[in-house]
Amino acid sequence: MYLSKKHKLLFIAVPRTASNSVQKMLLDSDITDASDLVHNLGSRGDWAITSSYHARPSMLVDQGVLTATELEEYKAFGFVRDPFERWVSSIFLARFTGVFNNQIDPLSQMCEFIRKDEPRPFAKVIEPHDEKNYGAFSYQNFFFHDGNQVVDAYRFEDVEAVTKKIISETTGEEATTTFPHVQVNPRSVPDEFKEPIDSWLPADCYKKLKKYFAAEIAFYNSVAPFSG
Repeated sequence: MYLSKKHKLLFIAVPRTASNSVQKMLLDSDITDASDLVHNLGSRGDWAITSSYHARPSMLVDQGVLTATELEEYKAFGFVRDPFERWVSSIFLARFTGVFNNQIDPLSQMCEFIRKDEPRPFAKVIEPHDEKNYGAFSYQNFFFHDGNQVVDAYRFEDVEAVTKKIISETTGEEATTTFPHVQVNPRSVPDEFKEPIDSWLPADCYKKLKKYFAAEIAFYNSVAPFSG
């Protein structure tokens, strides 16, 4: 999460949407000032720091970082990613970080969690991960406060163009810095799991996951591609 009080600019880091890359480009730009509030992603397993990094608008208001009125005055932005693609990415991040056992066949692992109604790989508690404490991921939490959308949503596909445009508009000069590609999971997602999810996920699991992410799919589809 990056907050510039000088420029009234707020970046909300939605998980698995290239947040580290966006934040690094913001921090490397001419926007930065000593008054900035920055939460970086912490070391693996430090859930308190991770939560601060992925702070949502309501958290900022509750913590007194911004008032609700100030929040509405800020240029606030974040990114949304195809929910299935974001979910697959989070599964392989969980395998890389040791939250999930990476010795188990990934497809079998995914299906097991879906069929147990626990598809979300990162829970509010660290252990044990097989307990039913998995609330549905909600894009709305990252873009809304008190029922009002206070953060502009852009598509993950447009992350580079949008970030450069926001920096350019804020500084008054064209952003020429190369967009960084920060990899939290250097192993990435295997190519076979980058194909459309309905082409490789068993039909019963796809149907169940589609229902689970119905609200997120609708929100993602409501966000128009960036036109520049």
